[in-house]
Amino acid sequence: MTTPDLSCPHGRAGQSPSKHSLILMSSRGPVEHSIKDGKVVQRQSDGGVATVLGAIANHTESLWLAGARTEADRLVAAEAGSIPFGKSELRLITAPKETEDLHNDFCNTVLWFLQHSLFDHLQRDDMEQYMLDAWQQGYIPMNLAYAEALGHETEGEVESVMIHDYHLYAAPLFIRGAYPRAYLQHFVHIPWPTACEWTYLPDLISASICNSLIANDSVVFHTQASVTNFLETVATYIPTADIDYEEGVITHGAHQTHVWANPVSVDVDDLLDRLDDPELEQAQRKFDTVPGIKTIVRVDRLDPSKNIAKGFQAFEYLLERYPEWRGKARFLAFLVPTRGTIAEYQRHALDVLHQAEAINARFGGEHWKPITIFYQQNRMQALAALSLYDVLIVNSVVDGLNLVSKEGAILNQRNGVLVLSKGVGSYQELQDYALGIEPHDIAGTAAALNEALQMSAPERQRRAHGMRAVIERHQFADWLQLMLDDVPSSADDRPLDDTGDSRPLATAGAN
Repeated sequence: MTTPDLSCPHGRAGQSPSKHSLILMSSRGPVEHSIKDGKVVQRQSDGGVATVLGAIANHTESLWLAGARTEADRLVAAEAGSIPFGKSELRLITAPKETEDLHNDFCNTVLWFLQHSLFDHLQRDDMEQYMLDAWQQGYIPMNLAYAEALGHETEGEVESVMIHDYHLYAAPLFIRGAYPRAYLQHFVHIPWPTACEWTYLPDLISASICNSLIANDSVVFHTQASVTNFLETVATYIPTADIDYEEGVITHGAHQTHVWANPVSVDVDDLLDRLDDPELEQAQRKFDTVPGIKTIVRVDRLDPSKNIAKGFQAFEYLLERYPEWRGKARFLAFLVPTRGTIAEYQRHALDVLHQAEAINARFGGEHWKPITIFYQQNRMQALAALSLYDVLIVNSVVDGLNLVSKEGAILNQRNGVLVLSKGVGSYQELQDYALGIEPHDIAGTAAALNEALQMSAPERQRRAHGMRAVIERHQFADWLQLMLDDVPSSADDRPLDDTGDSRPLATAGAN
């Protein structure tokens, strides 16, 4: 496999390529398309990464390269070319469907489960061969398609590329080979586990991921823990790299990569403005409190990493251990469908729904239902619930950050208490004001729920005001400014250096 020529200066038919000082790359774009009544309909994409990058595109003039995720996306990509979005333009990248499917499967099972310490939940025949095939036939070709898009959509001049998340670990090395002066920044939105977790993958895959990521000039995580884990993983799989753990610098050949933490945050003013939205006010009335009944809320994708089942078990234990809350506390769970074609997600969804039914059957009655599930994508409804909770539970096994914990702290109108997993990235920022829990400790989580439900008004106020102050000190604009400050204003100011071992990424069976 040779380094491809990515600098071809041609665009789509009828279009002239344009030069952009900043290029964004992500698997998901800010919008997705569907066909309704024979017409293409556009809607906002869900997911934290799309939300974060959408804000970047609104703040800066950029070219955004994202994957076409639906058949309607493919039509738009073929016919419309660029899609205006904020100050930027979006181009959708396509590949053969089999390639896209293998890429998505590798990302959403292998990488997602591994990086959330859930790899033992995967059930595949001949797991190692499955991973090698998906890597070679899906992940690598899809990452190469992103790198080639730089040549198709620019004049062969690339100054800065902001690459996002685990779908594109292989892209930096391809890009570096064609654009040695370009500044490459890679933000990883999910946690980076310890080096020992990466032994679940074939060594050639783990080593290739590390080799490509250190082709970036800058690799950014939400937390210092992920930074440390990444440095140790590179030390394990790239023994020729020199690593300065104190400064967070990896030197490989003549190339240096800075590894650092910059947690994403929310736009406080934007969230507060939402409270005046008539649609949100209408949703609030739907969930308005019943006198004498406390409200526990969770807002999550229905994903195994969110640990929803243990959250319900903790609520069940609360009703057993502290029977005074029977009929006096309700649990509203806003669960967003996700990755429903993957067997592990299907089983997980059924288990969670059946568990809620069992708890309701055991404790519920004519006038009180312990758990109510809202199983749909409805952002305004979720924001309304976040404004009304008495207790918000976020008990993920592990999360890169978890924006819900920050959104709730800003939106909530009742000095609600946050019960927060110590495995969540935002715990580092909010731990002084949240009730911290170990995600697998059901009894401990139940005790925290009980403490939150009976907490005095002055203590609730102290914690709520403290969390808001922490979030206000590092908002989305602060995160974005640090990201932009990290990127040089011009590639002309950068020396042309040797990136060290710039050999192409390993593929199974490559000659």
